[in-house]
Amino acid sequence: MFSVIIPAYNAADKIVRTLQSVFSQTLLPTEVIVVNDGSKDNTSEVVKEQFPNVVLLNQKNQGPSAARNAGIDHANCEWVAFIDADDVWDEGHLNNLKNAIEAVPDADWACTAWSCITVKGKIIRNSYTLSGDVIYGATSSLLMFVKGFVHTSAVCIKKNLFRQVGNFDVQISHGEDRLLWSKIALTSPEMAYCSRISASYELAEGSLTNTNRDPKVGVEEAEYVLQRVEQYAESIVVERERLNSLVDFWCQVIISRTLLTADLAYLSAKKHFIAKINYRKRPVFYLLSLMINYPSILRFFKLLFQKAGLI
Repeated sequence: MFSVIIPAYNAADKIVRTLQSVFSQTLLPTEVIVVNDGSKDNTSEVVKEQFPNVVLLNQKNQGPSAARNAGIDHANCEWVAFIDADDVWDEGHLNNLKNAIEAVPDADWACTAWSCITVKGKIIRNSYTLSGDVIYGATSSLLMFVKGFVHTSAVCIKKNLFRQVGNFDVQISHGEDRLLWSKIALTSPEMAYCSRISASYELAEGSLTNTNRDPKVGVEEAEYVLQRVEQYAESIVVERERLNSLVDFWCQVIISRTLLTADLAYLSAKKHFIAKINYRKRPVFYLLSLMINYPSILRFFKLLFQKAGLI
């Protein structure tokens, strides 16, 4: 039922734990594909020696998107599940995905709840869960995405869906997964979901997920994602309200990241993105728009904050 794809770069010290969690599943995957993305350590040797049944692909270093895409191209199952080489699954993860899929047979993708953990295993935060009994059922793809409840190591996707939305974008090194989720949210309104936490991703220096970056790089990537989303929307039939909600979300991301630069000139250059935001839902962005378009208002608030000793 499932092909499991694991992109790996210099993961020799972590991938054993990851693969052990994959092969400890109560519902075993049909195949496991590790894509060694030009590692400089002995990742490839570790996988070959300890997990001879794994399909091992070696390629020059091209980034996680290219590695996942290589795995997708070699996958033979109807469903493709992903896990990064420093993340882990609980033993019931694939079974949870299977139950969610069976509960929503028309869904093209599925996800479980997940945890973000430190290297020492301390939980930083959990995704959306429900108290009480575990729920398997349908939920809004768009809602799950904009709320940040979709994570690569907790998701599975029908392989034939990639033919429609495309694979992971190799032009960006961060946000490639969120670009793909955005396109799927436009294409497939419903997601099959399991509210039980069964995937954990590790947030650590050097992992595939790393937030220690120049904010302007994040702004540029978010702009690129928005551009690609709008281009994709032009090629399909999509509800205008759903597209507007997604554009609204990415414009908020762009402006929020722009604010982190603390560069007023840079912020002013991005004011056209503020104009796309739904002010009724986010009135703070209307105030921000006034400040940018009317410098006297900005000077007033700056003076006010100075008198209050806040700046």
